[in-house]
Amino acid sequence: MKKTNCIATGAVIIHPGSPGHCFIIIDEATNAAGEKVFKLAEGYTPAQSIYILRNIWEEGVSPWYRLEKGTIKTASYEFTNYQMGTFE
Repeated sequence: MKKTNCIATGAVIIHPGSPGHCFIIIDEATNAAGEKVFKLAEGYTPAQSIYILRNIWEEGVSPWYRLEKGTIKTASYEFTNYQMGTFE
């Protein structure tokens, strides 16, 4: 994977370690004011199934997430010290 600092479709947010975890940004949308929201997907071991995450913190925009640099919380995981990458 190629390192990135850009929160965009195709980016993978990785919390390294054992166990580590990650999710991938699979879609993004922008409103008239230029605000972006993102749709996320993840899977667990064994990595046989992947599913779209529901945003339990903002049901009004779910399954979309408003993402910014810093801590990212999903329903099942909190990403604090993470890396970002994209597939080449």
